[in-house]
Amino acid sequence: MKPFSDKYLPLVLLGLISCTMVILTIISEGYSGGADNINHYFLSRYAFQYHLLFFDSWGRPLYTILSSPFAQLGFVSVKLLNVFLGMCTAYFSYLIAKKLDIKHSWLVMVFVVFTPIYCVMLPTSLTEILFGFMLVLAVFLFFRENFIASAIIISFLPFARSEGIIMFPVFFLAYLFKGKFKPIPFLLTGFVVFSIIGGFFYKDILWIINHPPYPIHHPIYKDKGPLLHFFINSRFIFGPVMMILFLAGTLWLLIQFFREKWSFKTDTFFAILLILVPFVGYFIFHSLLYWKALGGSIGLIRVVAAVLPLAAIIALMGYQWIVQLFFKHPWQQAGIMIVTSIAVIMVCFQIYPFPVRLSPEEALVKSATSWVKLAGLSNKKIIFNDLNVPFYMGLDPYNGTQCAQKWFVNHKDPTPNEMPDSAVFIWDSHFGANECQVPLDSLMKNPHYQLLNRFLPSGELKTYGGYDYEVYIFMRLPKGITVDNAALLEVLKKTEESRLKIICSKKMDFEDAGAAQDTVHYTKNPVFSGSLAYKVGANTEFSPGIEISCASFHDIKEGLRIRVAVAAFPIVSFKENRTSLIVSLENSKESYQYSSFLLEEKAPAVQQWNPVTVMVSLPETRSSGDRIKIYLWHQGKQAFYMDELKADVLVRK
Repeated sequence: MKPFSDKYLPLVLLGLISCTMVILTIISEGYSGGADNINHYFLSRYAFQYHLLFFDSWGRPLYTILSSPFAQLGFVSVKLLNVFLGMCTAYFSYLIAKKLDIKHSWLVMVFVVFTPIYCVMLPTSLTEILFGFMLVLAVFLFFRENFIASAIIISFLPFARSEGIIMFPVFFLAYLFKGKFKPIPFLLTGFVVFSIIGGFFYKDILWIINHPPYPIHHPIYKDKGPLLHFFINSRFIFGPVMMILFLAGTLWLLIQFFREKWSFKTDTFFAILLILVPFVGYFIFHSLLYWKALGGSIGLIRVVAAVLPLAAIIALMGYQWIVQLFFKHPWQQAGIMIVTSIAVIMVCFQIYPFPVRLSPEEALVKSATSWVKLAGLSNKKIIFNDLNVPFYMGLDPYNGTQCAQKWFVNHKDPTPNEMPDSAVFIWDSHFGANECQVPLDSLMKNPHYQLLNRFLPSGELKTYGGYDYEVYIFMRLPKGITVDNAALLEVLKKTEESRLKIICSKKMDFEDAGAAQDTVHYTKNPVFSGSLAYKVGANTEFSPGIEISCASFHDIKEGLRIRVAVAAFPIVSFKENRTSLIVSLENSKESYQYSSFLLEEKAPAVQQWNPVTVMVSLPETRSSGDRIKIYLWHQGKQAFYMDELKADVLVRK
């Protein structure tokens, strides 16, 4: 008779984990991975109306086909599909561990689901989870000696994620080492099936080759990253507990292989070939892509989630080895099992808190679309860059009469022919400024587009490309009507400021009497106001500054801003004398928000005073002892003058 832990515990554990993840998914408004979630959802949701979407290579056809019935029930349904696939992946990982005679094999389900980046990817509509499920299923079928079935599964892997192609050589070698040649031709099944069916829609039997999801050299995503990027971020991928167990499991596998005298016929060898090698190969593959800026890689660590179930199996081997070495008694083994499980789960939720909230970008877009609806503009044609716009407005993004996504427009007139009168353009500085290449100036400086409103985050928020994240709403004006958006923006700024009140203020005007004796730094000519100004010398790196204690507003959770003003008098252009206005929010250990503004952009006039004003949104302060420091950072080698440095901390009325 089988013990309880073998017969019932795996199913009970899987049921508990499944219920937990379903609940967390339902109560999570947000989703990891950004707007790619919405793009996948839209492809699946509208594929029955626009059949070519089934074979959109960016959407990964297999994922679109499988998820399209669920998408008809809404976005949450698609997220729950991923949770279901993740639970199946965990279960098949358990069956693999059991097949390899790893003790406490059911523990691998905890390792799979609660590896941090994998867990946070479950309540999404992204393709990594499907990829991981198919890969684990193929490995399981191989160890069960269902070789043809495993080959067929692997053949469809590139249509879940295009990196699946790198798994073909691995399984090809596995079949050769097993002496099984019949499965090898079945590795072409997916390509044959999709070439024929997709060719009918594309009118091109080679559509898989001719319509790749990303070009090798992407025109937008072309910034190279560090080779060790994914390794450096391993804490956010594995968490420290899983990382230690994975390394231990890798070492144990290699020791076992050495003890078996390099035998290429044992389970140890095939565990290395089909579990360790695919993970390491995939990890290295993405590291190289980001290092060389190939295939549109921007170093998203979420891509590693696709192979983390394999890493979890290796981690279980490491766990078994550690237990065998150091914990001999059953009560010790039970205790370490409980401690390890709790540690893995706690680390996961510390790194990625649940329920998942909307990201600041998504929340801002949602606020902007809510304003559009409240302003009675929903009946206008909506032009957008971010797919979250039609998602929050309940629009079909492929219906050209309701709305349209705007890409790659020129600087003079973003949409001279396609944008009808009274159409509303919701521009954002992530997709608008980057992927869609619609510069904000092309709208602000065009008198035929009226600025209606803008939305700013509650705290400083940098987006891809280094831009400050903002959302602007414009309306296309009828012919013959023009507008001055610069003036409208000033009105908006004054309106925004009218909703704020000053709760703390500090000023440095350099008028103190004692300083008048300091003729090296204090000067009577030139001055911006009063009788004295301050000369920042050629070798002075940091100017005098203002320091503000956060004690009086530490309890304010959101809506804090700081307005900083200074007058700058450059003797030579700040382009040749690099200087920045710094606003730094610091505790005793570090600066946890740092804003830098180049004076070459804010104070362009030479040999005269330039009034400079910046507004910075502040996050919730971490403690009452934190401080805000404001100063000029002088990296150039030419002197200049400053006067009237002032800072006001503001909050919503």
